[in-house]
Amino acid sequence: MLFLSIFELISFVHIFASRVDILFVAATVPESNRLAHSLGGKAWNCGPLRLVGDESRSLLVTGVGMVNTARSLGIALELLKPKKVVNLGIAGSFPGGPMVGEVVEVVQEAFSELGADSPNGFIPFQELGFALFEKDGTAYSTNLNNPSPSDMILRKVAGITVNTVHGDLSGIHKVVARWSPEVETMEGAAVFQCCIQADVPFVCLRAISNVVEPRNRESWKIPQAISAVEGYVLQQFFGQRT
Repeated sequence: MLFLSIFELISFVHIFASRVDILFVAATVPESNRLAHSLGGKAWNCGPLRLVGDESRSLLVTGVGMVNTARSLGIALELLKPKKVVNLGIAGSFPGGPMVGEVVEVVQEAFSELGADSPNGFIPFQELGFALFEKDGTAYSTNLNNPSPSDMILRKVAGITVNTVHGDLSGIHKVVARWSPEVETMEGAAVFQCCIQADVPFVCLRAISNVVEPRNRESWKIPQAISAVEGYVLQQFFGQRT
């Protein structure tokens, strides 16, 4: 056990001593199992991060949600200094949005719940007089755009990032009226903010697992969506036919 621990430590230092070309980021292990296999094996824990890969390409599994994503990705961006981040996962699609099973690129994201409630309704964060963050003299609001979208032949969509996925018709109507989103995730905006602040190019890829509607878990197609987004990533970045 002592030898193994030393070996893992040496591997950790070796990986983080140089700049990684591509950092793949997923929220959960099931969303990235095939990718982890293509990178050389089972994901492993070292320090606070869960990784698999080498100096060329590595996979980070962050955990679900904005806080887990911001913490893990922030550490990884500082230590790995990747040339590019590829975020992959699943998403819900609002009415009129992408079809279930479709892979899309999210090019706009919003922290849709950040703001204040009032007797007259929701007040967006920027209307409270605050900036989400500032960079190079520019104030950013809760609505973020990818400054360099990819040239992948995918539908480009706008998303919102939530702590509570929508499953009530009243809530769905309100958020659609407020943001006009096409998809929702639980991590996307955190990826946008981390990468924008770190000046790291990124792409956010999502496969649609369900329609955003009154909660109907039986209609969700999570395994199919995971297979679709991983298959696309393996084709684009590893030349694998799926």
